[in-house]
Amino acid sequence: MRFWTTLLGLAGNKLVGPPVVVAALAFAAAGFLLMPARYASTAAMVVTISTAGGTQEVRPAAEQSLTNPLLQFGDPLRTTAGIVILSMRNERVAKALGVTDGGPVEVTVDDGRTDPDLLKVGSSGPFLHIEVEGPSAATVREVMAKAQGQVRTELKNWQTSLGAPPITHMGLLDVRPATPPEPVYRDRILAAAGGGALGALIGAGVAYALMRRARKAGGRR
Repeated sequence: MRFWTTLLGLAGNKLVGPPVVVAALAFAAAGFLLMPARYASTAAMVVTISTAGGTQEVRPAAEQSLTNPLLQFGDPLRTTAGIVILSMRNERVAKALGVTDGGPVEVTVDDGRTDPDLLKVGSSGPFLHIEVEGPSAATVREVMAKAQGQVRTELKNWQTSLGAPPITHMGLLDVRPATPPEPVYRDRILAAAGGGALGALIGAGVAYALMRRARKAGGRR
């Protein structure tokens, strides 16, 4: 209790308070500037059904029609979107995108639950939300283009592997094209807050030590 009482007294001291504030601001600025810059881009896509529907009629009519298996689920578009999302979360795709575990680039692919704009539309649509965060705008832009291309490749490969007639293949529509990479200040703000707190503690600690030293020196006289 004595320590905190002394600190409050120091804070009100015109010879101590301002220097501590300056130290806190200096550490906060250093934390903000020293934290590496980060950039992020987002895109939204939606799975669309073929204009021919899910079945290809063949001749003669007595023969069985050819059907796209992915369109036979109870909610085919959402199911297909979920399959593609899961397909994007493996090492094979990460390697194709040039993303490594713990590396500087992060790629998120989900159904839109992390996108406030898509949540406003509703959570029942067959959406694919893509977010890329990296150390530079150029890197983010490059990986985003690869990710969007890979999503389309995964959808096509699944339908081909299941023997779906090409005429019934589902597609992907860009409902929101990739946004230009924008700076991400989250880490920098946290670093600034931590630096400011550290600067204030160091400044207060030094001031407290100096005051105790001055008191002891005065007591010896």
